[in-house]
Order: sequence, then C-alpha cells, then structure tokens
Amino acid sequence: MSGGGGGAQQAVHSLAFRVMRLCRPTLHVDTAPLKFDPCDILFGEDLFDDPVAASHLPRLLSSQSNTSVSDPSDLSYRSRYLLHHPTDSLGFPGLLVLPQAFGAIYLGETFCSYISINNSSNFEVREVIIKAEIQTERQRIVLLDTSKTPVESIRAGGRYDFIVEHDVKELGAHT
Repeated sequence: MSGGGGGAQQAVHSLAFRVMRLCRPTLHVDTAPLKFDPCDILFGEDLFDDPVAASHLPRLLSSQSNTSVSDPSDLSYRSRYLLHHPTDSLGFPGLLVLPQAFGAIYLGETFCSYISINNSSNFEVREVIIKAEIQTERQRIVLLDTSKTPVESIRAGGRYDFIVEHDVKELGAHT
C-alpha cells in the first residue's frame, strides 16, 4: 500500500476490517398474549340465530367501536387483549430479526460472509491486496485473493465491501 496525496512518501494507514456472517433473517414471534376481537367475545357466533338479538347488532357494534379506541393516557392495560389491526390475531408483529449470534452451519450449506474494509486514515490508500481464507482441519481454502489485481484505491474515510461464499463439504471446525 502506498499513501496518496504526498508524493512518494510512505505513510501508516489505518484499515479496519469488519467480517459478518450473512444469514437469513428469522420471523420474530410476539410473546404477548393471544388477542381477540371484542365482537367474538361479546356476541358469539350464535347471535344471528335470535332475530331480536341480531336487530341490536348495529347498535352494539357502534358502541364497541367507540370504546375499543385505545387512549394513550390509559395505563390499565384494559385493551391489551383487543385487536387494533387485523394482523394482531396472527401473533406476529411482522418483524424480521437479524441473527444475534454466529450460529451453526451444517454440511451441504453455503457459508456466506460480508467483509468491509474501512479506511479510517486521512489519506487515500492505493494498491490494496486482500486475501480471505477459510481453514478446515485438512486444508486452507482461498475465498478471495486480489494480489494479481489489487484494489486500485480506497479514499480517506471510504470503504471497500465484498461478499465471499464457500460450500461446506467437510465436517469439523472451520476458521
């Protein structure tokens, strides 16, 4: 690597490497209690069997819709079991959660990793050679080698990102 901006002088560069495993996100399941539509609890499914009760349905629904609006100042959790949106009944908040740990990878799966190189110096870095390897119990496998075609430059404060993949075909630890 050579420093840019100052002629032929050599400078110390600060390159920070960040390696992250790429995994599929998981759907976060809400652990809140099961929620119900108030109409199901108050009226039941046999409401329409009685014509007199069915005639009161519009009045009951309108009064229920007025009371089911949650008041932000109400701290009694009175409406915590009520559906405020149709998707509440699924028990899913709709959030995809990224993995919080490296996790396990199994034989036959593809290991995928995102690598970011950040130039935290005040100088442009030129001719950066990057070599990424994975080592098994029997061999060392090169995932990326830019020695023949180095990264031309990484500007001051800039970064260079890439993704490497490897099909796991061997049992045992991989580092």
